[in-house]
Amino acid sequence: MTGPELKTFYEEVNGGASIGSTLLFQLINLAKPWWSKPRPWAVLRCTDTSKSVTTAGTWQTAIDLSSIVRFNRFYGEEPVTLFDGLRSYPFRQMPWHQRLSYKDTPRTFVLR
Repeated sequence: MTGPELKTFYEEVNGGASIGSTLLFQLINLAKPWWSKPRPWAVLRCTDTSKSVTTAGTWQTAIDLSSIVRFNRFYGEEPVTLFDGLRSYPFRQMPWHQRLSYKDTPRTFVLR
């Protein structure tokens, strides 16, 4: 529904009594989280097969992710998973300033 449609709907439900546009839209803004909260929201995800990792890589080997268009945010406790054709390897993101503390911890990564 558009704003004018919502206003007309409210006035019809309220017996024809008018309401100011500002008040109506503020009430709608307050109600939106209440209606949206129970929805099973999920971020759209995709698989990118253009990146690869070799056995020659070390903890200092950088992998450029800037070319992946929808790779701008991470969600969940293990947001990145590598797949070798047989098994999946989930990775956890660690804070950049703690990168040296986690350099020997398996299945962790940092993003700069």
